[in-house]
Amino acid sequence: MSGRQLYGILCISGLLVAGCHQAPLPTVPLRSVATMTTTVTATRHLLDLAGSVCARIESPLAFQISGRVVSRSVHLGESVRSGEILATLDTRDLQLELASAQAALTVAQANLTLAEADLHRADHLRGSDFVSAEEEEHRHLAVDAARAQLEQARNTLELRRNQLGYAVLKSPTAGVITHTPVESGQVVAAGEPVVQLAEAGGLDIEVVVPEDDLSLLHKTHASVSFWANPGNSYPVQLRELSASADPVTRTYTVRYAYNANAYSPALGQSAVIHLDRNQAIPVILVPSTALLYKENKTQIWVYHPNDQTVHLQPVTILDAVDTQVAISGISPGHVIVSQGVHVLVEGEKVTALPTAIPAATPLQD
Repeated sequence: MSGRQLYGILCISGLLVAGCHQAPLPTVPLRSVATMTTTVTATRHLLDLAGSVCARIESPLAFQISGRVVSRSVHLGESVRSGEILATLDTRDLQLELASAQAALTVAQANLTLAEADLHRADHLRGSDFVSAEEEEHRHLAVDAARAQLEQARNTLELRRNQLGYAVLKSPTAGVITHTPVESGQVVAAGEPVVQLAEAGGLDIEVVVPEDDLSLLHKTHASVSFWANPGNSYPVQLRELSASADPVTRTYTVRYAYNANAYSPALGQSAVIHLDRNQAIPVILVPSTALLYKENKTQIWVYHPNDQTVHLQPVTILDAVDTQVAISGISPGHVIVSQGVHVLVEGEKVTALPTAIPAATPLQD
């Protein structure tokens, strides 16, 4: 055996001896988790629907004739009175048409006067047999035609006067301007919206409701709260429900009538409709931090004190308010993980913190 081989054998033997005396690896401590015990609480609250404040009646206002807009007297968000002028059209052509109608009326009146005079002479000469019966009948027909032309001229003159009045757009009622799609100088067609008016008075809260919640609308008590007025809620009444669902979102538009005497929100202001049951029912409330969405299911970690392991339990969300969630699918008295749910694995052994997080505060009745 060569010296080099002997040296290698001695080195390997030294490593083996050193390995036999190596200290054991340190033990990894168990993960600590915050827990809480599920309890039952009674609540009336059922569902929240986000929406906004809108006018009960909001109408697009337009001219009844076409023309060029020479002025728009109101601006977005401006309050207007009933009868106040909103916009006007160029009336030069309308005034010419009115003058032509007046002239046509004068001609028609003259033609009738002439026809009646001819008929009077024909009647006088008919008694002396200087005019035939056919001629007399012709004069009668001429008078009838002249009268019809006069009536037509009067109607045309009235129409031209009306059209001249249509060149001024007035507010039909008091309200607020919510849209101004037309500017001065723009040519508009008859019926094309010039301004949109939200009538003063009634206000609605508009929300959208999923298909599976439609049955709740007539079985619950509704109230509304506003982001701009926290801490207060006001009663509302179901007023309008759309007959068909939106083809894209498959939701139904719902309007609740709101009495603005207590608090007057601005149009477009954010609001939340609260649907409450007529009677309180028991539910289990947990913090939202206890929920884990995994495998297309909402789940929570259930802690087993006997072996200190955690296991996933599917649950169903019934309602959510702020940081609290009402769930079903678990019985009261179970210990669940309330925080840090995303770092755990199925069957992991953990240590519950000495001070458990208290149960979620019950929702108000």
